[in-house]
Amino acid sequence: MGGGSIRDGISTPANEVNARLVVAGLAAGTGWGALGWLLSHRALGPMAVGGAMASPLVGVVVTWLTHDRFAAGGGRARLGWSLVSVYLGSMGFALGCGAARMIDRPEGRPLDLLLEPFVSTLWGVTMTGFLLFLWPMAYATHWLLAERLEH
Repeated sequence: MGGGSIRDGISTPANEVNARLVVAGLAAGTGWGALGWLLSHRALGPMAVGGAMASPLVGVVVTWLTHDRFAAGGGRARLGWSLVSVYLGSMGFALGCGAARMIDRPEGRPLDLLLEPFVSTLWGVTMTGFLLFLWPMAYATHWLLAERLEH
C-alpha cells in the first residue's frame, strides 16, 4: 500500500455521486424543514419542531427516490415528480410531527398521535393554497439539484 488515503481505494464516480446526492438531500431537506416549520408552527404548535428536525433525513429520502426520475424526465414528468416530492416531503414532515407528539404525550394511542399531523399536513398543503407555491418551489429545487449534481 502506498501513501494514498483510505479514500483512494473506494472512491468511484458512483460513490461520489451518491455522496453528493445525500449532501444535496440534507441541504434541501433542511431548507424545506425550515419552510415547513414557518408555515405550520401556528397550526401544529410544538409538533412542528419534530417535523423540522426530521426534515434533513426526509430530504435525503425524497431526493433519493425522485432525483434520477426528475433528471431523466421531460416537462410533464418533471412536473409530476416535483408534485410527488411535495407530498412525500410533507408526509415525512408529518411523521416527524407525529413522533414529537408521541414523545410529548406518551399516554395517547400511537396511531391517533400519528394520524392527526398527517391529516393536518395534507389539509394544509392541499386545501389552503400552499400547494400553489410549494409545487413550483419543489420544481425549482429539483432543477437546481439536477443542474448541480450533473456538473
